[in-house]
Amino acid sequence: MTDVWRPLTETDANEWVRLVQAAEAVDRTGENLDADDFAELATATRADLATGSVGVFRGDRLIASGVVWTQPGARGSHRVSLDGVVHPDARRTGLGARLLAELERLGRERHAAIAPGLPLELTAPCHDANAGMAVMLSAAGYEPRRWFFDMRCDLTGDLAEVPVPDGLHLRPYPEDDEPVRVALNEFFAEHWGHQDFTPETWKEITTGHAYRPDLSFLLHDDAGEIAALVLSDHYPADHAQTGVKELWIADVGTRKSLRGKGLATALLTHTLRRARAAGFERAGLDVDTGNPTGALGVYERIGFTVSTRWTVYGKTA
Repeated sequence: MTDVWRPLTETDANEWVRLVQAAEAVDRTGENLDADDFAELATATRADLATGSVGVFRGDRLIASGVVWTQPGARGSHRVSLDGVVHPDARRTGLGARLLAELERLGRERHAAIAPGLPLELTAPCHDANAGMAVMLSAAGYEPRRWFFDMRCDLTGDLAEVPVPDGLHLRPYPEDDEPVRVALNEFFAEHWGHQDFTPETWKEITTGHAYRPDLSFLLHDDAGEIAALVLSDHYPADHAQTGVKELWIADVGTRKSLRGKGLATALLTHTLRRARAAGFERAGLDVDTGNPTGALGVYERIGFTVSTRWTVYGKTA
């Protein structure tokens, strides 16, 4: 039977969910996805199914797929992330390498259409447990660029309580969240891999099915400006697959001039306690191990421990 390669469409949702869930059962990355995730993928500004995706079909079964994620509003360089998955039953046949080559082709085309004046870097995330993928990426000329930890914190035990520093004020997530977008871009401007959120990409995040503004919080200074923030998500597919209700801490940020003064610790511990009160059993986040702000130490001190490790591979195209 000849495999059929074509762009994904919205009608492929069920097959895509079946594929990614089969892969997760083997890879154990901690990332569970469902039809809601595919629906958001299908309309995402950063991913265009018609020109930046591919599905490999064997009969009516999707055995591999990939998506090219671009960075609208990129500055300095344009990082294009290649996100592919192969069904466990179809691995070690060379299919992964062919999928990677096709994603590279699509990535170059998307780059030429979106940011032709910027240097292009192709990147791909790889969890440490997936040794075969690491070998494949290395053979294709990719090198490790950055190392990350996924971390978890049990919310059923004792939780730290850290007071808000003097001169700062705890605030709930605002109805008008444009200042949050602006602050987030400012706070993360020097972080590796950060590209500014545009109004369009920001709206997609804040109206997404996972976003939890009720468990996202800000610290304001006396002038009413945002000094620190914690933004949270909840993925129902994770709850359905693991039986554990987990709050995912998507972003923790502090104004550069106020770092090292305990703002993030106070705001994050407040978030964890509110999450527990809302029935969450665990919290998770990821951290760049090379983060110069000392975020890893902050998370460890309040009870987060490493659950999985992953690497971003890249090559200049």
